[in-house]
Amino acid sequence: MSINFLKKIFLSAIFIVFSVMSAFAQCGPMMADPCPPGVTSEGVPIDGGAFGLLLLGAIYGAKKIYDNKKRES
Repeated sequence: MSINFLKKIFLSAIFIVFSVMSAFAQCGPMMADPCPPGVTSEGVPIDGGAFGLLLLGAIYGAKKIYDNKKRES
């Protein structure tokens, strides 16, 4: 195995560990420590920002497909 491959695996594992840890950052009934008074566990709203990124990704993907088909013909 090459060093670059091991670096990629290590960095991917670190990213996954921290992603999972941040997913459990919300307080709620399933957590060991309940929410402090005055704090609700509603979660993060996913609205316009996520939709905008999804739309931009779809437009970018469509442009790449169009450019590849145009170059092949």
